[in-house]
Amino acid sequence: MAKKKKHKIQSSVPAHAEQGSKTKLTNRQQQWLGIGLVVFVLILQFAPMVFDGLSPTGTDVIGGLGKVHQVKEFEKETGERPLWNPYV
Repeated sequence: MAKKKKHKIQSSVPAHAEQGSKTKLTNRQQQWLGIGLVVFVLILQFAPMVFDGLSPTGTDVIGGLGKVHQVKEFEKETGERPLWNPYV
């Protein structure tokens, strides 16, 4: 009877990957790096509020100023309160 040849089992991982990298981060370091990246992006996004002390303004506030302006001008000219604003 013939003898069976033994096959050498090859690893599915390439040889250069088995050596390991010196720059590999631990799980905790990856988490802190991710948190730091998110905080950095948020600070960049909200820099005027963080560093300059500004506050966000809504479009309803800015738009309301234009509506009220015409009413106030009409009150100054006539002394009467208008019943509607034709410019709205």
